[in-house]
Amino acid sequence: MKPIPISKPARTMLVCAAPHQSGKCSACGKSIVWVFTSRYARHPLDAGFVVLEEFETTVEINPRLQRIQSLLRVSTADSHFATCPFADRFKKKRREL
Repeated sequence: MKPIPISKPARTMLVCAAPHQSGKCSACGKSIVWVFTSRYARHPLDAGFVVLEEFETTVEINPRLQRIQSLLRVSTADSHFATCPFADRFKKKRREL
């Protein structure tokens, strides 16, 4: 995907450029793509998400082993949590202290 320039700053997040798994939202039925965030958590994006920037970074696995990881910067507006009318069903409940 080719990066699209944006005119004003937008809230963004980094996701791994590794192969993505597609599916449908179990609540609204919309097509989604499951990606891994830069912290390796699974996150749903709307299927037509736009790549704002693509770059590579070096990740240190341990002191002797490093690997290059491709990352994509995407808008948080493409997060399915932002567009799904039933997103509150999937929020984790906070534990009381």
